[in-house]
Amino acid sequence: MAHVRNKKSDDKKAMVVAKEDTNKSESEGVTKLQTYLKTIPIAKKKFAKLPKRKKSPTSAELLLIDPRYSASKEGPLGLGPIVLPFVQRFNNIDGFMTLYVAAVLIHGALFAVVDMTLNIYQVQFSLTRTEWYLMDFSDYIASFVVAIIIAHFGSKGNRTRWIAASCILMGLESMLFAFPFFTYEIIIPGRQSIELCMEENEKRNIICGNSVPNRSKCIYFHIAGQCIHGIAGMPIYILGITFIFDHIPTSSCGFYLAIGHSAYLIGYLLGMVGGLQNFQPPPKEKTVEIEPAKVYQLLQSGWWKTFLIIAAISFCVSFMMVCFPTSLPGAHKLRLAKRKEPPTIDRRLKDMKIQPHLKGFLHNIWHILKNPLMLTQAICKVSEYLTFNTSLYFLPHHLQTQFLITPGIASLLTECQTTTFAGINEDYDGYGQLGNLTADCNEYCDCTTSLYTSICGRDEKEYFSPCFAGCKATKVSQTEKTYYNCSCIKEGLAASDDEGQFIDAIAGTCDSDCLKLPLFFAFYFSATVFSNMCSIPVISIILQSVPANFTSLSLGVTYAIVKFVASVPAPLLFRLSSAIACIYWDNNRCGGKERCWIYNKNILVYEFMGIWMSSQLIIVLLNIYAIQIHDVVVHGEITESKTTVKDVKEQKERKA
Repeated sequence: MAHVRNKKSDDKKAMVVAKEDTNKSESEGVTKLQTYLKTIPIAKKKFAKLPKRKKSPTSAELLLIDPRYSASKEGPLGLGPIVLPFVQRFNNIDGFMTLYVAAVLIHGALFAVVDMTLNIYQVQFSLTRTEWYLMDFSDYIASFVVAIIIAHFGSKGNRTRWIAASCILMGLESMLFAFPFFTYEIIIPGRQSIELCMEENEKRNIICGNSVPNRSKCIYFHIAGQCIHGIAGMPIYILGITFIFDHIPTSSCGFYLAIGHSAYLIGYLLGMVGGLQNFQPPPKEKTVEIEPAKVYQLLQSGWWKTFLIIAAISFCVSFMMVCFPTSLPGAHKLRLAKRKEPPTIDRRLKDMKIQPHLKGFLHNIWHILKNPLMLTQAICKVSEYLTFNTSLYFLPHHLQTQFLITPGIASLLTECQTTTFAGINEDYDGYGQLGNLTADCNEYCDCTTSLYTSICGRDEKEYFSPCFAGCKATKVSQTEKTYYNCSCIKEGLAASDDEGQFIDAIAGTCDSDCLKLPLFFAFYFSATVFSNMCSIPVISIILQSVPANFTSLSLGVTYAIVKFVASVPAPLLFRLSSAIACIYWDNNRCGGKERCWIYNKNILVYEFMGIWMSSQLIIVLLNIYAIQIHDVVVHGEITESKTTVKDVKEQKERKA
């Protein structure tokens, strides 16, 4: 029994010791856990303060970080806090293209109407060469000055708001163009009348100099409007194109750019159609009701109304355009997808950034000009401009002077017959001299060469004006204007009018029996279309040959080059060509040489073909060169192959 008790007491002691050991180990574990809970955060905090090794981000991560391409700039369609849900369906590239096409249409229509008003100023004010140059080319000069500036600063902000500002400027310039026609007397009735052979011609008081009231003010308003017109066009054609390019797949780039390019031509045609309506004389009922001193207001009302209508449309387009965000929804994903496409940019510009300071900015322009793909296409754009404007400049002179060459050359060039023109290629039946409009039959008429109103006599000869034909009377019928008692017209069959008087001449040019003229226009139209087919590919190559952050600047440099050529060398070239081909100038009574009335068509055709064919040849050669150097500029294939061959030779030499 005693042994059992001792054993139990030993077991109790063992259990107590084991319990104490367990409690001790548990207390030690709690102490260690508390220590760990305190030391781990402290150690983590200390390690967090250690400098971490920076990991270079990938190209996609760089695109996410770049504020210019950040998806955060994609926003809704609205004006500040005013966002309407039902208009968000237009917050896409198609909605933007609708307003962009409207802006381009307005710019093209303004260009056409302004050209027509310039002709009015030329006729009514007898502009000097300097005045005509400034009134015609001041928009190109302004575009050249601001093109790169707008491209640089406009690419950093909301490009749609820059286009909206352009629409506002177009509205303001339309009001500037309208103001002279609304305020001043420009079109004076009877200032350009038909000159007849009368004794009163000798009693005319010839005043040298420009005595038209408010003449200088009208010229200043026109030049100011032209400058604004040139400035307004740059955001549309630079920032608008880059905005479209950033929001469409590369495969659809040409289609959308072609829509914008076509809109300009359509706008120009619409402006021509609208402007031609303003040349129509007002009804006689309205002219009778108005005082004679205010007839000019009726004659000019169509012009200022046309400009005000264009201004109203411009302001409406600007209000809608300003509602677009900096980037349209989905633009960021599209840019990321474009990054995966095969490279097309100059590899030397791949990692370059637009520098904010002036030195870096000029450095970027220099690198863009060193890009052969971009530079060749910019020169192609210049050649395209020369081709198109050479056609616009020479074609009217070509048609006007169809009668000035021999029948052989006429058959070779146009298959048209030569028209006889008195004083030019006919000497008044032997009583005058070639190149002199004055002969014995009209010497006493005291005619001037300031009014070119050709008439066709019954002798099938063309005369410079009724005065140089010796005509003393005229009538206006419902169909045509007729002339009578013309001392220089002595042959041919004479028809009588309704009153029984014999008609000597009718207004207008003689029929040259040019049966192939429609064929000529068909060939000319086809040649013009084919010569301008490179316009969209040229812009596409320029946009794709530079990084995304350089697209606006590259277009700015391109348009600066084009506008410089359009404002300086091109006018000088056309003026020199005109002076060489001219054979009859308008020499006024004050001894000044004002304008060329008649050209030598033989020289004119060869000048036109020389400039046109040279421009086309430049385009062909430059594009062949661009194709040859594309792989070198983009991939550097030739450079790498040369390096590889050099390395192989060095290895062979070392082994030897």
